[in-house]
Amino acid sequence: MDVLPKVESGPTLVSCLVAHANSVPNKEAVSFVANPLENSVETLDYAALDRGARRVAALLQRDFSPGDRALLLYPPGTAFFTAFIGCLYAGVVPAVAPLPDGQRHRSDRSGEMIRSIGASALLTEESAVGDTGAWVGTLDDAPPVIVTDRSEELPGPGAWSDPGTGPDHVAFLQFTSGSTSTPRGVVVRHHNIVDNAEHFSRVNGCGSENRFGGWLPMHHDFGLLSMFLFPLYYGASTVHMPASAFLRRPHSWLHLIDQRDLDFSSSPNFGYDLCVRRITDEQAEGIDLSRWKWALDGAEPVLPATLRRFSRRFEDFGFRPGTLVAGYGLAEATLMVTCDAGDEPPTVVRVDAARLEKGEFHPVPGDEPGRELVRCGDVEIPGSDTRLLIVDPNTGDVLPDGAVGEIWISGSSVTHGYWDRPEETRASFDAATSDGRSGFLRTGDLAVVHGGGLYVTGRMKEVLIYHGRNIYPHDLEAAARSADVCLENGIGAAFTVRGAEDKEEIALVHEVQPRGADADRLEEVLTRIHRSVSREFGVALGAVVLVRRGGVKRTTSGKIQRLKMRSALLDGELKPVAVRVSPALSDAVPESLSRVRGEKR
Repeated sequence: MDVLPKVESGPTLVSCLVAHANSVPNKEAVSFVANPLENSVETLDYAALDRGARRVAALLQRDFSPGDRALLLYPPGTAFFTAFIGCLYAGVVPAVAPLPDGQRHRSDRSGEMIRSIGASALLTEESAVGDTGAWVGTLDDAPPVIVTDRSEELPGPGAWSDPGTGPDHVAFLQFTSGSTSTPRGVVVRHHNIVDNAEHFSRVNGCGSENRFGGWLPMHHDFGLLSMFLFPLYYGASTVHMPASAFLRRPHSWLHLIDQRDLDFSSSPNFGYDLCVRRITDEQAEGIDLSRWKWALDGAEPVLPATLRRFSRRFEDFGFRPGTLVAGYGLAEATLMVTCDAGDEPPTVVRVDAARLEKGEFHPVPGDEPGRELVRCGDVEIPGSDTRLLIVDPNTGDVLPDGAVGEIWISGSSVTHGYWDRPEETRASFDAATSDGRSGFLRTGDLAVVHGGGLYVTGRMKEVLIYHGRNIYPHDLEAAARSADVCLENGIGAAFTVRGAEDKEEIALVHEVQPRGADADRLEEVLTRIHRSVSREFGVALGAVVLVRRGGVKRTTSGKIQRLKMRSALLDGELKPVAVRVSPALSDAVPESLSRVRGEKR
């Protein structure tokens, strides 16, 4: 499975944590705040984290061997922290999944993870063992469930024996989001964690003196690495809250940052957007964000408008514009590839939209119409061996600055492939350019290099081919969301559907808050969406389907699953509140939607 050369020596996360437990035993390592508005906190210092990890590791070593895999199913909290680190201490390879919550797609995903990695055990905590056990009972050949926080059943820390973990040993499996394909387990080794943590620090200058934290879930690489494992590698402190608490009360995240003196806290774009839309002045009263040094916007398309709105919204609460930065990364590169260092507001360039559709990057003055792109960091970072190329995905030709192509990456942070998927590993992790350079990771992401900076334009698999034009779905979705106030708090999914005369037409499914709206009001919303998209992109939507909140499928990390939404539309699985379909798609869209269709256009 190895693609990169083996690393024979160097630190591991285990050796670093043992060293921190000896050198700074009483320093706060990781804390959990269930409700930042009440400010109750559970804290593990480095000595306590080490003791807890040793006890979990000793428990696992009774029945399992280094290299065995375990699926971790935990609610947010300190039990997860000791369990995950305990796996590393034992040499058992963890993969993190969200708890089964009754949602079929989440349960199916976790079941697929168990099968794909050949899990020898399911780890959970006392509070979740009932739900976990009930779900496991529905599976065939399920591995045993092990509860790791029953203190009376755990061996003492002295029972742990060091398995001799080295830099090249597998640390954990990070499952991809599955936004454009079936989720796959990325093989992350100890040296990948160390290399990417050092790479992360080179960009933003973070280290042991900083305080990290936030709401990002631990089953997502963004949360697991940048807000948990990297801080522990540095010997820093990190504080966590449940993602569910943030989604219910977005202002609780900002209170956490203020109360716990966090200076490094990040979120995908939708998190910043949620804060702008839902936090009132009363909810933000008393918050001081002046100590917040670095806020990364990544893990999904970064919208320049969101960066501006967030900075303006919270400048009166001490937030500095240079704090919010854009970045680019992916699980296959451990986490981060590049991002801006901060201090200055993000660099945004307006480009000719029509030429961008043809693969050309052509800046235009700010007063001319165009599409805004944000710089996601430098292509070359001093001291890093990460190499980034923009390549024609069809020919393998390395493209010059200013041309849109696929991002190819090499370097020590690039992981070692997908677990038990040799063909996909070879296809994605050992690409060669037409001039003979090999060993590159193909990301599937499209971007352009301009002025030494990376500007990401979209995903290859999600680009919409419409009448010979390349259109990015998130642009259409943003235009639709801005069309009416009842769309602002929802998300949309744009995709193509083959219609009359075998032509591809664009369909849009968007969440709406009807707020008691009658049929005439919903018809007005449909009209506004058509006008907004037509005005900005010259696109006539073949179908628009309005659904209630939660009707657009997303991955566990919040990415829109456009291909699944396309299937849901064509298979008649949607539950719309309003529909408008053009004659070009009238035969493609199921007749089951006819009862809610508006006037065909």
